Amino acid sequence: LMQCAFLSRQAEGRLRAPFPIRAQVVSIHGGVSVDLPLIDSWGPKEKVGLYRAVMRSAASSTPDHAGLMAIEQTIMAQREAWKNKMHRPEEKPPLEFVVTTLDGGSDDPAAVQGVLGRMREEGIVDFAYGMTAAAKSIEYIYAPNAKVTEDLESLPSLVSQDTLAVFKKLYPERIKK
Repeated sequence: LMQCAFLSRQAEGRLRAPFPIRAQVVSIHGGVSVDLPLIDSWGPKEKVGLYRAVMRSAASSTPDHAGLMAIEQTIMAQREAWKNKMHRPEEKPPLEFVVTTLDGGSDDPAAVQGVLGRMREEGIVDFAYGMTAAAKSIEYIYAPNAKVTEDLESLPSLVSQDTLAVFKKLYPERIKK
């Protein structure tokens, strides 16, 4: 994702309507922590922060509803800030795309579905990926945008395929075949 953001910034002068990319990482290691704030760059500081977050031990609980609520709050604040700025006529509001990866079930499936319902009503696109059979329940909780893989090496390509499919559907004129 950050490589794509870099290439987009490089090509900005040649693009009629550049498509900036920003990412945020929220972890739910028993509690919620924002491991990377909403960023559009990928330097040593961000790499080290993400590495440290990934290396923390997971707790036995999965409060994914709390993580989703934190992401929802960030998105709503960013939308408000975007509305209050001046924009070029061809500039469109950002597309919000949330990717959730889980290695187990959810602590509160009803709360997750409530947050997802609100986010989807606001036009936020979401996908969930279960890592191993222990996360099989996400196929129901996050339906219809959920997949489970036993092969963790295939996870990046699954996310890439789904991300491109969403962009092709929403912005067919901006995606080269």
